[in-house]
Amino acid sequence: MQDRVSSFLAHLTYTPMRDHSHGSDSLPDTGWIAHTDAAEVLELLAGISALAPFTSGSDGEKLVGQVLTHLAWRSATASVADPPLPIDAETRNELFHLYRRMGSDNSSRHHLLSILAHGGTADDLRCFAELISSDPPGTSSAAATVFFPLTGRREFDVSALFPKLLDGLQHVQLAAAILDLANFLTRQGMTSQHPAAGHKESLTELLGTVVGQLGRWEENPPNDVEIWQRARGQVNEGIALAVSLCDTLSFIGDSASIGKLNQAVELGHRRVRVEAAAALSRLGDEHATTELVRLASEPITRLRVLAYADELDISSKIDPQFMTEQARVEAELACFLAEPTQFGIPPQHIELADQRNQYWPGYEEPVECYLFRYEYLLPQGQYSNIGIAGPYVHALTADLADLPVENIYAAYAGVQAEHEEICELELDQLSRQQQSECRHLRQLLEDAGYDQIKANMLGIFFGEPVLMATASKDHCLGTVVADRLNLYWYPHGSKTRPLWAADAYAIYKGRNMLEMFNF
Repeated sequence: MQDRVSSFLAHLTYTPMRDHSHGSDSLPDTGWIAHTDAAEVLELLAGISALAPFTSGSDGEKLVGQVLTHLAWRSATASVADPPLPIDAETRNELFHLYRRMGSDNSSRHHLLSILAHGGTADDLRCFAELISSDPPGTSSAAATVFFPLTGRREFDVSALFPKLLDGLQHVQLAAAILDLANFLTRQGMTSQHPAAGHKESLTELLGTVVGQLGRWEENPPNDVEIWQRARGQVNEGIALAVSLCDTLSFIGDSASIGKLNQAVELGHRRVRVEAAAALSRLGDEHATTELVRLASEPITRLRVLAYADELDISSKIDPQFMTEQARVEAELACFLAEPTQFGIPPQHIELADQRNQYWPGYEEPVECYLFRYEYLLPQGQYSNIGIAGPYVHALTADLADLPVENIYAAYAGVQAEHEEICELELDQLSRQQQSECRHLRQLLEDAGYDQIKANMLGIFFGEPVLMATASKDHCLGTVVADRLNLYWYPHGSKTRPLWAADAYAIYKGRNMLEMFNF
């Protein structure tokens, strides 16, 4: 089977200098790499290392990225049927040298660190610690990714990682991840002393520096939007580091850090205030405990406060209204909206719009479902919508405010629904039979008085063809969903966030499924 490795390396030899403008259709399949044996893995790594580094944006870089993704995924999803990636001394050595040769600007080499972290032996972890502390990934997100496998383990040699990992604290993109791991190990009782206890003075000083910088950003934010966008990454890194430092210093328990922690409590960023208040509370500060309890009233900090309240045995001081299931799921939605992939900040206002107990796709028993109306007051104007929590947490872009509550639940149920007999097809994917069904459904729309019809896609719902189209009715533009028996019309009420075809089909799917489950 090693012929496939030789063939792959021969192809790679001729691709590294081609840029991505040539397209990737000619790149070979790499799926077989998920099932390679030890000898093939070793040959593959050695061959790639001999050709590295690869030009940024080239086919070669993309191809190697696919290989490393497969190998890392295999390490992460090992099972009896698919055994873990074999790592012996020779393979580990090749992982080490390939990482070095790929260069700091490579976007996929962090997968090599993930493989070592998943390996989990003392030798694997020593190699991991050496590489990441001396030559870290280029971004905070990549650094966090490679540390994640270690938080899923409950037994490994901590001394293989620490104190060596602490050398990486000098790298700003790495510092928070290292401290978070050290805090996790301490919280889990996997080490008798916090791994960074010997660095308490420098960590206290670092907290003061970070808090000072964040304070200056809060007092004098840049007026220029472009400058703020460029600086936002640095601010987020500073917040993450401040949070990690507060947690670390609370575990170390040095009273000399109280002054810097008090400065952190005064910052405007609520997550930092929670961590600083929790650290001070652990050090016996009653005023900080009062502040921590007060922060339970804010959805964005509530879940963290409740976790600390259990840990510090102060749950009895929390107002019971902030400990209910409704309060918890409200907080989950606020945290979801504050994620960088959503708004990046929590909503200024959030309130319950509806609650009901019902059967939901994926659940065997009825579950409590909550709809929350949330609002943002942004420089460009007001933004509001309705999100869901309970069965899962999500928020759609389309404006749902004017829909009946049943349709809002249906939209979210439809988005989440997965079944082998439910799919959506682009119009150029249709078979001859499906094209005929599409024409028939379009004719139904014309017969019903719709005009300016533009078909968007065809859905298949348990064998039933469903047409999604934009159309006009009574001089009003909207989206219409048609099956053989029914037509569902959704006027484009919002000019900026109307319901499009995918949203309308989600409502169609969700309505049918909820009616089926809750008959």
